[in-house]
Amino acid sequence: MLGCVFNVSQTKNFFSKYAHGGKLDYEEFATVMAVRGATKTGCQSPRIANQYATEVQPSFSLTREPPNQILSEIRVVIGKKGIYGIRDFVRLFNSYSRNGLLGRAETRWCLRENGQSLSDQEFERIFKYFDKNNDDFINIHEFIAGVRGELNEYRQKVVDSVFT
Repeated sequence: MLGCVFNVSQTKNFFSKYAHGGKLDYEEFATVMAVRGATKTGCQSPRIANQYATEVQPSFSLTREPPNQILSEIRVVIGKKGIYGIRDFVRLFNSYSRNGLLGRAETRWCLRENGQSLSDQEFERIFKYFDKNNDDFINIHEFIAGVRGELNEYRQKVVDSVFT
């Protein structure tokens, strides 16, 4: 789509530098390409390369942005379950974890059991965000903390009073 072509050597070099475990994360690829700019990617047409160099803006940041909209949807479903919503959510995920980790299938199953109806794209977005090392597992403690979000001011004061 960018009018750029990589030869075999460039492709191998790119994968050796940016791929993790033989996989190249789309967001990481898009970030690298957007930050580097089209003039350095091997575009065949100087006119296209110059056009993209001035017009391309990185659509992904250098850090992973949390999928806040999806996390909000999960929180809504949990909230509808009342005061035991988050407790049941945590128990569900703990019951399927192996050493604090969940694979794709288990994560999807737990989300469905919790009442989530995420699209494939939403699921991939949230799974990739929490799969920080691209090993196809997420740390359930990080996932649950991400779903819970920040403590409100009152709860933070209670926690601080207990641990200080």
